[in-house]
Amino acid sequence: MHTIMLEGKTALISGASRGIGRRIALKFVEHGAFVAINYVSNDNAAKETLQLIRENGGDGVLLKGDVSDVANVEQIVKTLVEKRERIDILVNNAGIYIRNIFENIPVKIWEKILSVNLTSCYHLCKQVIPHMNPNGKIIFIYL
Repeated sequence: MHTIMLEGKTALISGASRGIGRRIALKFVEHGAFVAINYVSNDNAAKETLQLIRENGGDGVLLKGDVSDVANVEQIVKTLVEKRERIDILVNNAGIYIRNIFENIPVKIWEKILSVNLTSCYHLCKQVIPHMNPNGKIIFIYL
């Protein structure tokens, strides 16, 4: 069995205020990582995630911003690099879905789904890679 060695590593996790992103953040902290919790709107959930992290002896930072917007991504990465200098792990986890019959999904909604679920990964990778540890890792979560 391998031991995960994340002590001193910095992880940026998109969509980390709840659900799978929150669980990833908590697991990374359990193994010593500093986590940057990206979220778009739910301030209470993000604060709760950070509180859980700190209760478990870890540390992190909240980075609010819509990762489908390149200007937001630039600011998120800039803020994290100012705080931590480098990024060791990027977890592309942000995603949305619409419970609807496909034929009823308007093109504007379809474009938003693609923007959050796919294009955000491009924006995050493009902005993070110049600040990434040479042995850094990029993880994609798709549901």
